[in-house]
Amino acid sequence: MALLRGHKRSSDFIARYLIFISWKALMNIIITVFGSLLGAAAVWLTSQYLTPLVSSWISNAPKLPATWVYKDDIEGEVVGTAELKQFGSRITIKAKRTRSRKGKEDHRAFTYHGTIKERTLIATFSQDKSNSTVSGSLVLRVSANCREMKGVTSYFSDNGGVVSHEIFYFVQ
Repeated sequence: MALLRGHKRSSDFIARYLIFISWKALMNIIITVFGSLLGAAAVWLTSQYLTPLVSSWISNAPKLPATWVYKDDIEGEVVGTAELKQFGSRITIKAKRTRSRKGKEDHRAFTYHGTIKERTLIATFSQDKSNSTVSGSLVLRVSANCREMKGVTSYFSDNGGVVSHEIFYFVQ
């Protein structure tokens, strides 16, 4: 205060000083928030894009074709189609079933999310528009030429037990 006695507008000086201090604090908050957002974006990008790419190189994941048909029996008729999207080792499949296991016409859609390591694809699925009440898992072994996949699908039945069926995918 001794420094301010000779100043004509000591209250003006104090107000400007406080504004400068609060502006500096505000800038520190803005920089901290921006840095946090930038760090979160870097973690998200790494987990969504870099990690699947690196893991596919390490695990030697094969590049799979995009369009498949599937059957319940290797010699049976086609019961549905599947569109596969692959990013590194991460797999997303949109499948449409057109025939039930009893041979009747059926129209159900499923979404699968999983990974592929070497020649094994493991995914979980849920039926679209079912609030995830119809869900299960899928394990497939990819053929050496990447044109066929054979495996098992398992899910909980309405009776409360686990049901497993063989399933066969072929490039369309």
